[in-house]
Amino acid sequence: MMQHLLSLWPLLIFFVVTYLFWRVLPDKSRACNCVPTVDLYNALMEEDRLKKQARQEQQNNQKTDAVAGAEN
Repeated sequence: MMQHLLSLWPLLIFFVVTYLFWRVLPDKSRACNCVPTVDLYNALMEEDRLKKQARQEQQNNQKTDAVAGAEN
């Protein structure tokens, strides 16, 4: 029985190595999606700039509302 199990080790190693190559090594489509590009960077920076601008406008509106409320 033990000899039979020992003869399965090469098969087990083959499947483990195959699985690792299949899962760990990225295929071309995954590699392309994972590499940040200049366009992605520019889009993220633009999004960040718009968020900051919206936050600044909201703060300015709150200050204006507070001043208008204090005057009334």
